[in-house]
Amino acid sequence: MRSRFLLFIIQLILVLPLFGGNPGSLEKWMEEKPRGLYNVTGFSVITSTGQSMNGMQTIFGYRLCPQLGAGLGAGIERFTQMPLYDVFKANLTMLPIFVDLRYTAIKKKLSPLIAVNLGYKVLLNEPSTQYITSTVEAFPGMAWNTYYDNDTYNRGGFFLGAEAGFRIMIYKRLSLNCVAGYSLWSVSGTRNKWNYEYLSAPGGTEKVTVYYAAEKSRAITHTFLFRIGFGF
Repeated sequence: MRSRFLLFIIQLILVLPLFGGNPGSLEKWMEEKPRGLYNVTGFSVITSTGQSMNGMQTIFGYRLCPQLGAGLGAGIERFTQMPLYDVFKANLTMLPIFVDLRYTAIKKKLSPLIAVNLGYKVLLNEPSTQYITSTVEAFPGMAWNTYYDNDTYNRGGFFLGAEAGFRIMIYKRLSLNCVAGYSLWSVSGTRNKWNYEYLSAPGGTEKVTVYYAAEKSRAITHTFLFRIGFGF
């Protein structure tokens, strides 16, 4: 259900700009204007955490002047073995929904651009981290404790992102965008803790007492990425 909704949103954002001009004249709509509707669709090529081609995003907005534009965006991201904190890692599938502001410094064939976006990343899956194990011996060979920790995440969180790069005009209002970006975001869920108390009884039989506790957990993480996309 979530995948179908995401596909509908992306298709809607891609199609809406076609209604910005005369429906019977795509050529007229392709003429670059100082103000009007625009779309920017980009693909994440590589990230600082080793992910390649891990997602895409599309932004539908309005150009307030030749340099400044504002819009709404949505996308899909997939991170495998994403480090969250300490040694905990998880596989995350995220749906970012955000507000985007972008500034193009000059109106030339090659123009520097910067963008900032703020929004919320919806967690589409419910991942669990690996188990972290540690053992403490109270009395060697007689009594010891073994601890198991792991996290289960069930929701995303707000995020802040920024991008800087270049816009290269290809044909009329069609452009190629190459940017480096940074994103700071979080996921939340439950920290699970188990404590196994072992006691060696006479005759070699071990008596085990198990304790379990659960508490709220939030992991704040970040990533750098390189994105290539098209604008029109």
